[in-house]
Amino acid sequence: MEYQTLNTGHKLPMVGLGLWKIEKNITAQT
Repeated sequence: MEYQTLNTGHKLPMVGLGLWKIEKNITAQT
């Protein structure tokens, strides 16, 4: 499985990027 380094410096599985972005968006809205 390939990993992509985000601007946060964390390495997450590419299949999890969608959920990560959604969670980050929700956190930004609150």
